[in-house]
Amino acid sequence: MQALRRIKRIIALRERRCMVCGDCFRPQQTAVLLCNSCRRQLVQRTGGFCPRCGLPHALDSMPLTLCSSCISTPPPWLSLRFYGLYDGLLRRIIIRYKHTPDLTLHPLMGHMLCQALRLRPFSPQEKPDVIVPVPLHPARLHMRGFNQSYLPARPAAVMLTVPLQKNILRRTRYTSAQTGLPKEERRRNLRDAFEADSCVRGRNVLLVDDVMTTGATLEHCAQALYHAGAQQVHAVVAARTPPHAHRQTA
Repeated sequence: MQALRRIKRIIALRERRCMVCGDCFRPQQTAVLLCNSCRRQLVQRTGGFCPRCGLPHALDSMPLTLCSSCISTPPPWLSLRFYGLYDGLLRRIIIRYKHTPDLTLHPLMGHMLCQALRLRPFSPQEKPDVIVPVPLHPARLHMRGFNQSYLPARPAAVMLTVPLQKNILRRTRYTSAQTGLPKEERRRNLRDAFEADSCVRGRNVLLVDDVMTTGATLEHCAQALYHAGAQQVHAVVAARTPPHAHRQTA
């Protein structure tokens, strides 16, 4: 009996709880604690999207190809990297991450950003000189308690050996939540809401956010950075919202 109890204790010590669903499992040599079920649902999108705005094409097996919108009216950022589509388990994770004080999800969010960056390495001409998280207004930061874009950006900064600067880009006025707003209203809501420090002059900037929906937030942030003299602006997010789901975003 003592031997059996000892074996059970050894097994228990080797088990961990999945950071998403809470089920017990035996972890593999991976960066994040995910059970096999959750891991299968968080498959990275590796193809079949526009490399400029992330718009998904019909099949994920298709090559990376510019969409018609980016050919005719390209966004101000030069490239967008993302881990997966804002749907299913990934959507539930991000909603839980943003709206509950669940800091255990920071490593998973950071892992997804790093995976998105590994999929498409920057060329020497594109490599960022600084990483900048999309800022919250001080009032919203006080209410939420943390910036959901800043904390997951830390692993990306370590991986790229690039400084992470949270005060270069500032939100200068309080805006209503973007949730449920159509594209043009999102743009009006964010007009003149961001200001960047002139220290970005001549530098390549990597913008970090949790989700891209219509691109309004990234657009205004990129414009503020260019206005301050940035040379290039690229973006990375954990999730890209499919066009049909714009009204369901967090």
